[in-house]
Amino acid sequence: VLIRTDMGGIHGMGHAVRMLALARELQRQGASVTFVTATDALRNYVVPFRCMVWTGQGVLSPHWPEYTLIVDTKADDWANDNSALWHSRQAGMPVVRIDHPHATPESCDLLVAPCAHWEPATVARLRSSFGNRFLYGWEYVLLEPLMTLMPPVPQEQTVAESIVFTAGGSDPMHALQAMYDLTAPFVSTRQLIFLVGAQALM
Repeated sequence: VLIRTDMGGIHGMGHAVRMLALARELQRQGASVTFVTATDALRNYVVPFRCMVWTGQGVLSPHWPEYTLIVDTKADDWANDNSALWHSRQAGMPVVRIDHPHATPESCDLLVAPCAHWEPATVARLRSSFGNRFLYGWEYVLLEPLMTLMPPVPQEQTVAESIVFTAGGSDPMHALQAMYDLTAPFVSTRQLIFLVGAQALM
């Protein structure tokens, strides 16, 4: 299995987090997984999986039909090019696309939308064009099993001596700065902590 995803900066962290969870499950079921990326930061994150940094050529080779390609990135390159992915499928490589509302039925064998916030018209269009090759909704969210097994802490048991603000590992939309600006005028007896992610642009 080839997983194309990117991490950090404008790409955020969510794609890498869920693809690593998927890779671990695929490996547990006996698959061999290799990551393909345009972002060098992904290499250390997905250890011990093999990770190739994409240089622009050769990834969609017709000599790789024995692989299944899983694409989860917003990158503006072949990974989100309907025509390029169609050619990959024509060469015999199955293609799975994650979280891409503009995918066409010809560009992939399966479209997974691990969310529930797309416009109803978009969901209806994709259900009509993809049929049972379109998986949409919260039950398709890709998380490590540990995340789903952790019981929620009841509100009455929480102790908030400090308030922690975070916007993920890379914060491509600078949400943390916005949170800081919005809370600056407030007077609080609690300590306000702002966590900057390791891959953040700031």
